[in-house]
Amino acid sequence: MLGALLVAAYLVWVAVHSTSGHGSTTLISFRVLDDTRVEARYTVALEPGDTVRCTLEALDARHGEVGVLEEDIGPSATGFVERTTVIRTTGRAVTATVGTCPVLPR
Repeated sequence: MLGALLVAAYLVWVAVHSTSGHGSTTLISFRVLDDTRVEARYTVALEPGDTVRCTLEALDARHGEVGVLEEDIGPSATGFVERTTVIRTTGRAVTATVGTCPVLPR
């Protein structure tokens, strides 16, 4: 029983500390608007009061980067933000991704 509690406590600690210093992101959807734009809808979970800088990428059919955008998000009183952002591209994108979102200094 004690061993199971220790393992559970360790897993919680790892989950909390593995995202420390970063916002946790989820790509909800993306939509190719035309040959020069793709729209990404995503969420960011962050500590209330934190501001993060997220990097969004648009990729072509060969997984090459055709667009990149950095977007500052926050501070958020609730710790949860949903965004819809248009990424300009140099060629037709087939997907969009949300990369890391490091916390900015206060």
